[in-house]
Amino acid sequence: MRALLMLSLPVLLLSACAEQDGRGYPSLMKRPIEDGAPAGQGAVAIEAGTSSDGLPQLRQKIAELAAQASNSNIMFDSLYKEVAGRIRIARSAPLLSEQWVVAQMHLSRLEQARYPSNYALAALDTLYADRSQAIAAGEAEDGVAEIKNAIVRAQNIVSDQQLKIDALRAGLQQP
Repeated sequence: MRALLMLSLPVLLLSACAEQDGRGYPSLMKRPIEDGAPAGQGAVAIEAGTSSDGLPQLRQKIAELAAQASNSNIMFDSLYKEVAGRIRIARSAPLLSEQWVVAQMHLSRLEQARYPSNYALAALDTLYADRSQAIAAGEAEDGVAEIKNAIVRAQNIVSDQQLKIDALRAGLQQP
């Protein structure tokens, strides 16, 4: 039984990381970037508000990303309340026991719940870099301070989520 768990654990953990195509396994299709095509819709959306006459669009994009981080944090906190107790129960569980594996799965769910917050932070960082470059080129004059404020709020959310996950992980037996 223990050997079976040891063999299946890496598969379970890696499967949580795989990009799904809706059928339960990762797609092997080429991504557009691998064909040398320009970056997809995400990059276009981030750059949309960076022109000097696009301050209203920039502010809208900042608000959307800030809301994404905030909403993601609400979802994360809800999931955290649901699974934290279950993870803490496994503190005394032996390595690779059923309780330990279940706790690892709950930790993976928490990691996955962090994605929207991390994405929003990365998008804000990109927005900041693009806006700073536009200001340096004389194409824009304002907006950097608003982006910085949103970045600080998103960083606080992401850091808080990571601290919570790290605290739960630290209580479990480590391989």
